[in-house]
Amino acid sequence: AVARISPSPGAPFGAEHIVQAGGSFADVDLSPNGNGYVVAESSNDVFAERLDGTTWTEVAAAGALDSDPTQEAGGGNRQVRVAASTDGAGGAMAWGEILPTPGDGEDVFVRRLTGTGAGSAHGTRLPLGSLPNTVAGSGKTADQPAVSMDGAGTIWVVFRQNFTYGAT
Repeated sequence: AVARISPSPGAPFGAEHIVQAGGSFADVDLSPNGNGYVVAESSNDVFAERLDGTTWTEVAAAGALDSDPTQEAGGGNRQVRVAASTDGAGGAMAWGEILPTPGDGEDVFVRRLTGTGAGSAHGTRLPLGSLPNTVAGSGKTADQPAVSMDGAGTIWVVFRQNFTYGAT
């Protein structure tokens, strides 16, 4: 996954910046001042970089931002998404990830981004069978995340979660 910046309308694009080697499913969101974030997936992990002016910096220099780096994150219906705050100094990222216990399914996770730091990963999946009239063990798959951030810094995450109502 690579990025190139054009500093103004009609200006040529600058040099390539590698966001993530082997990266795919990239997403970007910038504030009106041009600062923000890009996210990408690589080798079943999710990564983020912050753009400040024309300078790219890896978020949480430790590398992958998965909830559990031993599990498959991103890809398919679990693609990573990003939203920047109105000033571009913060943001949020959301992605789907397979849970570590076999048979537990998948969850959608979200992390708050502040500058080049990343907060804790929080799962968003509703408890299994929690919707009225659903089969008790259903709801194991949560995926297809979308994320946004309002002007007050509230993070909004929407996702799909499969519940069974007598039939799939």
